[in-house]
Amino acid sequence: MRIAAAVNEPTIKSLIAERFARAPYFIIVDENGNLLEAIENTNAEQGHGAGGAAVRLLSKHNIDLVIVPRLGPNAEEALAQAGIKHFKAEGLTLEEALNNVKKTL
Repeated sequence: MRIAAAVNEPTIKSLIAERFARAPYFIIVDENGNLLEAIENTNAEQGHGAGGAAVRLLSKHNIDLVIVPRLGPNAEEALAQAGIKHFKAEGLTLEEALNNVKKTL
């Protein structure tokens, strides 16, 4: 399983970003929390459509699940259409959020 998280910094210790599509980075980890890749979100400053652009970016990386703070309706619909599940986690580090995800798998 490939898990992506919307984060503030490109490290496993980063806080989950406050906004999914506007997150500065996406971290990709496996189901054990091993860092696979850090991606700069080049769509963070985009005007309208940032949610769809973020989902398209993640789709290119074969993501199964994304950890997000919250989702707007357009981003939620785009994730559903792409077959990417989401897990909401606010105010946590990526490590803490991954521990919560593992409990639900």
